[in-house]
Amino acid sequence: MAVLAALALAGLVALPGSAQDARTMIRTLAEGDDFRVRVQAAFAMGNTRDSVFRPHLERALRDRNPAVRAAAATALGRLGDRRALGALRRARRDRSASVRMQAERSIRTLSQAPERQARTAPRRRRAPSGMGVYPTVQVVPEAGRIPWPRIRYAVVLGEMNDRSRFRGAPLADTMRSEIHRALRVLRGVAVFPSQSAFDRDAERQTRRRRIPKLRIDGTLAEVRARRQRGELAVRCEVSLMLLDDGSIRGMMNGAATGSEPPRRDRREQTARLAQQALAAAVRSAMSEAPSALAQAARRGR
Repeated sequence: MAVLAALALAGLVALPGSAQDARTMIRTLAEGDDFRVRVQAAFAMGNTRDSVFRPHLERALRDRNPAVRAAAATALGRLGDRRALGALRRARRDRSASVRMQAERSIRTLSQAPERQARTAPRRRRAPSGMGVYPTVQVVPEAGRIPWPRIRYAVVLGEMNDRSRFRGAPLADTMRSEIHRALRVLRGVAVFPSQSAFDRDAERQTRRRRIPKLRIDGTLAEVRARRQRGELAVRCEVSLMLLDDGSIRGMMNGAATGSEPPRRDRREQTARLAQQALAAAVRSAMSEAPSALAQAARRGR
């Protein structure tokens, strides 16, 4: 089971990828089979600060899974649309303590906000400093053999390239671990941390079952640190490439910014914010993974 836990990361914001349009988010929130995917869709809606998503998030307050209901309550507070107050007040009677807590927080946020509807923000607009932090779903994968009858894709982690010239932290390792973590919670995906981990049994199973084998290569395109509005902000941009036998089958892009008031240990603080921003950027890019994997498999046939 998943547990909602607030991340202690000041000002960390993941931006939706370019392929994650409104219709995809709405459909995923309403119809996603995996509750973790619905949770991410709710958070992505909240990140847009676009009031068009308010009715869909209000409906998600009645989702069968409490993690999704809590995510929807949090996202409604982020939107800033006071019309959600009625639905949030009803959510205070939810049987889940996590949902009640998130609803109460969003009610306080909206009650203190000016009486206006949340503005519609462009999808790719840079996130302003000081935005709130979303909870995350922490999932501990079960150990054991790969359930091959239920596997739809086999994914191998390939090269992780750091082109940012940032030397304050081992960011390529962070990128690899975050991609691996995101793949492990996707239904129907068998993930291999390296080509050497794709053993003879995996080769035999994928051939016999005609399971597409894909590879993900990652590139950290940019790490940019700057001062803005009295805070230290670090922005990371990543690009993930899906390959099949060396041919490019898809791309997933993500960006995120971590910020907090500057401290004396500026170098250590910058390195820590870079790692946090990179982790969020990878999660942003990997939110497109279900559709990207499906498209890549079709193109490889």
